[in-house]
Amino acid sequence: MDVVDVANTVRLNQLLQSVGYIQNVSEPTHDAGHTLDLVISRRDVQVTDLFVGDMISDHALICFKVQELKSSVADVQTVTSRAWRRLSRDAFASDLMETGCVLTWMY
Repeated sequence: MDVVDVANTVRLNQLLQSVGYIQNVSEPTHDAGHTLDLVISRRDVQVTDLFVGDMISDHALICFKVQELKSSVADVQTVTSRAWRRLSRDAFASDLMETGCVLTWMY
């Protein structure tokens, strides 16, 4: 991750950015001097007191704290789905026809 122009590093950084995540480690974590071990978090999560510790093998121990996020409002989502075991093909076809998205129905 420390060599920013390597194709896989570029792709991972683009992916993380596209979904609102960040990589928090900015120093070498491997005995060869590269950053191979990562701490990835959402942008709205505060990672604090991050430090790269001693090498416990060829990789270093990474220690950090994460602030717990508590939402004051519960996110509620209502999902309506079909009971697939009791699916009536005729009723399903009729429902599809009523949407106007299907022009003809073929069995």
